Amino acid sequence: MWIWWIHFPLILLCSVEDWRCKKISVWKIMIYGGVILLTEVGKAALGKQGFDKMWIKCVCGALPGLFFLLLSKVTQEQMGYGDGWLILTAGASLGLEKIMEVLLVAFSGIFFRAVYLFFKGKRKADIAFVPFLCAGMAVIMLWEWTGRY
Repeated sequence: MWIWWIHFPLILLCSVEDWRCKKISVWKIMIYGGVILLTEVGKAALGKQGFDKMWIKCVCGALPGLFFLLLSKVTQEQMGYGDGWLILTAGASLGLEKIMEVLLVAFSGIFFRAVYLFFKGKRKADIAFVPFLCAGMAVIMLWEWTGRY
């Protein structure tokens, strides 16, 4: 549960910038990745999880991020590389199941935002992804915190 309190402020910081500028600074992504890397290594060093379990979780959890990086390349950055790097970093820490839950909530929010913009007549509007990723993390974090999961 405590791992969410590390992810959420860092994603929130990136979210504000993505909402305002439609891009994320590389240094913020690097800080996020470094903090998460230190957290995972610290958990393994303190015996909270074994190295073998950590590597399996990190590799499997990073798969959605790798998919989004590939998607960024294929779509010529319609979905930016920063989004893919954030998903990769979060997934490596949270694991495949949790990052898929976060992405499900995030894409649900994007769907409703896209429908809203469509009916408002803005069919070519750019939608920042990281705020929805942040909201997805908040929803899953609260869901776990209340014990409903």
